[in-house]
Amino acid sequence: MITFRTILPEDELLLLRWKNDPEALDHSFDTTPVKLEDHQHWFRKKLTDPNACMYIFESGEAPIGMVRFDKSAEEIIVGIVIDPDHRGKGYGSEMLLQSAADYFGRFPGSALHAYIKNDNLASIRSFGKAGFMHSKDLTIADAPSILMTKTDVQG
Repeated sequence: MITFRTILPEDELLLLRWKNDPEALDHSFDTTPVKLEDHQHWFRKKLTDPNACMYIFESGEAPIGMVRFDKSAEEIIVGIVIDPDHRGKGYGSEMLLQSAADYFGRFPGSALHAYIKNDNLASIRSFGKAGFMHSKDLTIADAPSILMTKTDVQG
């Protein structure tokens, strides 16, 4: 069983490690490793940003991944990263289901958008199992990609 909690200041270096993992970078639209100083600035900003919701998922005491929701004037973008030691265990869809349910409970009627590279089959499967639907094909940063969406039908 996995559980989640909101992000804490002490998660800063864990998130940097996950972001700079080679496989995570390969599936990102920006494949450049993040420098510590840049990450610290970004992280501290996100901690107090009312438009950002970040969840750390744990199995027992072990952190296994993070789901992030970033709200702008146009949309709410969902991002996910799973610890390299916990990939391939089916956690992704459960993390997305739990975090989306919590987000919809806090912000009813929301529509969530996930932008995913076409070659990131694990993410496409996870988002699909979590109820996200393929909305359209597009190209982002020269990478063939898709937009998957999930709307809160209760709101």
